Amino acid sequence: MKEKIQKVSNNFARLITNEVISYKIYLYWAAIAVLLMGIFGVYPFTRELIGKYQISRQMTKLNKDLSKKYNEISDASEKIKLVGTDVLYLNGYLPENFDPQNYMIDFVTASGNAGYYVDTFVPTGQEGSVVEIVVALFGEGDLTQLMENLENLNRVSEIQNVELVKRGASDTLRLNIKTYIMEKQ
Repeated sequence: MKEKIQKVSNNFARLITNEVISYKIYLYWAAIAVLLMGIFGVYPFTRELIGKYQISRQMTKLNKDLSKKYNEISDASEKIKLVGTDVLYLNGYLPENFDPQNYMIDFVTASGNAGYYVDTFVPTGQEGSVVEIVVALFGEGDLTQLMENLENLNRVSEIQNVELVKRGASDTLRLNIKTYIMEKQ
């Protein structure tokens, strides 16, 4: 039995030491080693490198955006500090309730004092804190007095458009107004 094992061992050693066969064995072994190193070594490393690069780019972009936002907030806080003392005046000027119905009552009163009568008062839309209103007026009033009365209302409003049509002694006015809804501090 020992001789048989020795014989098989010798035949195997002779087979492996054969130049053609050993060349093929080493060639396959090298190909498998390179393939295994490529799949299990280089590919994961490359994937991690690409992932880290993408994260680095995102972090750089986020840092730039945060820096820009920080600068904007700093500028805004400086502006708030400048007007901080005026908030008390604004709070004294603004009404308690910002409903368009209350504004309509104030508007009709101011128009009547200037000699105009409100024909229509229609809120046309609201975007955020801005309510757009279209008003039609008629009468024989003073336009300058009407504008002064509207400016003196306890409300922040902006007259966008004024259309005036004169028919004899009577005027027909159409106003596009933006009024701002603000919260008291």
